[in-house]
Amino acid sequence: MRETNRLLEETEHTLLFNPYALHEIRLPGLMATGRTDIAVQLVEQGSPIPTTTVAPQWRVIELITVAQVRLAAYDCGGAVQSLHTAVDEAVRQCLPHQLQRIARAAHRRLPEIREVADHALDVTTECAAKAGHPPLRALALTYASYGAPTPKRKLEVLSQASQDVRGHGNATAAAWVLGRHAEESAAASDETGALRALDRARFAYDFADHTSEQAWVPLRDTVSDGS
Repeated sequence: MRETNRLLEETEHTLLFNPYALHEIRLPGLMATGRTDIAVQLVEQGSPIPTTTVAPQWRVIELITVAQVRLAAYDCGGAVQSLHTAVDEAVRQCLPHQLQRIARAAHRRLPEIREVADHALDVTTECAAKAGHPPLRALALTYASYGAPTPKRKLEVLSQASQDVRGHGNATAAAWVLGRHAEESAAASDETGALRALDRARFAYDFADHTSEQAWVPLRDTVSDGS
């Protein structure tokens, strides 16, 4: 932490290297190394004032991390407040990944928050279907697969997602979805299915154009137009 503070003083701040971003990165690192008390102190001090342009999603990321710190400190009321705000912002910015993080952070200790986040993911899936945007539905389905109740249901959701990213321009997304399918197949002790999905993921990745394929970028406009 002392080294990063020194670098912050000596190095020009960027979108990813600035006091605000590093504050969020430090919190889970402190908790993972058993220093929750220091993480709580940083949360109580508040976030540093941004010194450069900060992407809007960083606010959502920070809210979720702060909630995780508060849960670790048995401050359920503070965690609920942070996660409620995070859900609202994640829906407004169309960030299914963060909705999934909210659901995982809430887990069994905050079932109402988890239900709200899961519902928001379901709404995103429905909006994508109505808007005729399969890649968006694949995105929502793949993140929703983490919270599916059974291994069988997870694989069903991922199979649907893989169908939604077939075709030109979706190879990067397809590699990610198929990688998730391989992960869940392995967790279900389906070695053959895991290897098959992994081979398909590698094949898709070989043909991916990571600089021009941005399957998830137009999602917010598409959902807004569709709704």
